[in-house]
Amino acid sequence: MNNIFEIYRWIWKRLPRKFSITLLVLTFVHIFVLFPVMIYWVSVKFDKLPDWFEKHDFKSALLDRVLSVIVTPLFSISILLCALIGFLVCYWISVWFYQVTRKQSLNHLNIHSPVLPVFVTEVERRDDNPLRRFESIGIILAGGGAKGAYQAGAMKAIYEFLDKHEAHHKVRMIAGTSIGSWNALFWLADLIKGPAEDQPGLLEQWWNRVDAQSVIQPAYYLPTRRNFFLSNEPWQESFNAFFIKNSDAHERLLHHLRHPDCLDALHFYFTRANVARAILEFTTNAHGLTNLKANLPGGRRTRPAAQRERYKVARRIEDIREAVFSSMDLPPLFQYTPIGDAYYEDGGVIDNLPIRFGTEFEGCDLLFVLPLNANFDEVVNMQSVTRRLFRVLNVRQGVLERHSFKLIYLYNELAGLRDSAKKDRKRAQKYEDALRRLHDHLEGLDPQSDSGIAPLKDMIGGVLPAASHLMKNEREPRERPTQNAGLRANRREHKMVQIFTICPAPKLLINTAEFWKTSEAGHAFRLMYDATMGELESFDFENADPSWIQMAQVSPQGSISYFSDF
Repeated sequence: MNNIFEIYRWIWKRLPRKFSITLLVLTFVHIFVLFPVMIYWVSVKFDKLPDWFEKHDFKSALLDRVLSVIVTPLFSISILLCALIGFLVCYWISVWFYQVTRKQSLNHLNIHSPVLPVFVTEVERRDDNPLRRFESIGIILAGGGAKGAYQAGAMKAIYEFLDKHEAHHKVRMIAGTSIGSWNALFWLADLIKGPAEDQPGLLEQWWNRVDAQSVIQPAYYLPTRRNFFLSNEPWQESFNAFFIKNSDAHERLLHHLRHPDCLDALHFYFTRANVARAILEFTTNAHGLTNLKANLPGGRRTRPAAQRERYKVARRIEDIREAVFSSMDLPPLFQYTPIGDAYYEDGGVIDNLPIRFGTEFEGCDLLFVLPLNANFDEVVNMQSVTRRLFRVLNVRQGVLERHSFKLIYLYNELAGLRDSAKKDRKRAQKYEDALRRLHDHLEGLDPQSDSGIAPLKDMIGGVLPAASHLMKNEREPRERPTQNAGLRANRREHKMVQIFTICPAPKLLINTAEFWKTSEAGHAFRLMYDATMGELESFDFENADPSWIQMAQVSPQGSISYFSDF
C-alpha cells in the first residue's frame, strides 16, 4: 500500500504532471500493446533462424548444437532490449511533449522593482546601536537545495535588522554556494523587501510558490551517452524574468559590476567545482585580488585562492548567470556547465560554506553565516538503500560546514595569539627602555660613592645587547621559508571576526531535492524568519566573545538550542 501511495506522489505531486501522466500513459500502451507485438515479432524471427541457416547451406550437427545453446540467451537479451528501447522512446516522447506544452509559471508572482535600504549613518553613531563597533560586515550562504527556504527566511530577518539599525553601508560582501548563490542574487538586487509593508518581497514570494516545475524539467537521457537527467531551463527563465526583464533589478546588478567599491555596492563571490581539476573556483566582481597581501599560511606574495586561473571577474549580467547556475549544477541531476574549455558542477562538492571569502579575502569583523547542514543528527534507518546513500551525502555536507567553522576558530586564535604577542613585545620594549634609562643614569654616577654601582652597571650592560638583539628579531623576522612558525604567524595582519550563525535542526520540513514541497518551503521560510529575528534581537553584538562560536539551531517547532562543538 505504501509503495502504491509513493508512486502516486511521484506522478501527481513531485514530477510535472504533463510529463508524468504522459509517461505513464505511454508506458501503459508500451507494456500492454507494443511490447507484446515486439515479443511476437522477435519470436517469429528466432523461429525462422534455423530455416535461414539451412537455406544458405549452413546446416550441420555442430551448428545445431551451437544454436541450441545460444538461441535462448539471445532471445532473452532481445526481449530486454525491446523493453528498454520502448521505455526510452516513451520517455523521450514525454520529454518532448512536456517541453512543447510547458508554460512559464511566473504570473502568480509580483515582480516588483528593488526596494533600496536607507544608507544613513546617524543611527549608526548612536550608543544604543548594537552594530556601531563593526566596520565591515559579510554574508555567507551555504548550499543545500530546497533547504534554501530556511536560509532565505534568515536572510530576510538579517536584511531587516540591518535596515532597522541603518547598517547596510557596512555590508561589504556576500558569498554563496549552490542555492546560496541563487538567494544572494535577491540581496544584490534588493528584492528582499516588498514594495509595501504588507506585501512580501520577491525572495519570499518565490519560496512560497516554488515547485518542481518552476526549477527543473526532464531532459533527454541516453544510457552511456549522457550523465544527467534534468534541465534547469525553467530556473533560468526565472532568472531572466527577475534580473534581466526587470529593468530596475537589472540596473542594480550592473551597479555592483561597474562600481563594486561604492558605499551601496557589495563584492560577491559565487563558487563552483572544476570537474577535471577537482579544485574550487569562483566568480566575483572584486578587482585586484592578485594584489592582496599574503595573510594566511602559504608564504606567497598572492593568496593561492586569488591566482588568476582560479577565478573570473564578472563584467556582464551573463557572467553572473553563468556563475550562479554553474554553482547550482548539482550532480548527477544537471548537465556540467561549460566555461571556456573547462566543465563545472556544484560548488558544494568541495566547499559548502565559503567563509574564507569573508575572512581571508575581505577581512570582515562581523559575519552572518547561514549553514544548512551543520546539524545533521538523524535517526538511523536500517531498511532503505536510498536513504542510506542520501545520509552519506548529508553527513559529508555537514562535515564540510563544520570544517569551515573550525577554520574560523583557527583564524581567530591566530589573531588572538598575534595580538597577545604584540602586547608582550610592547611590554618587553618598555622593560628595555627602562633598563637603558637606568643604565644611562648609572653611567652618570660616581662608582667610588657606592661599591654596588659598578657590578649593577656591568650586569645591565650585559643584558641590554641581548634584549636589543631579541627585539630586533621580533620586529624584523627573517624572510626565509624555514623561519620560525611563530614569527611567521606574528606577521599576520588579520583581526578577529565575530560570527552570528543560525541553522535549521532536524527533523527538517523540506530536504535538499524536495522542491515539490511548496507549502513546506513557505513554512520553513516563516519559521526561520521568526527564529532569526528573535536571535538577532537577543544576541549581544557589543560584548560577545569572537573566539567562541555558538550556532543557534531552530527545531521544526521553532524552539532554539545551541551548538558549539565544532
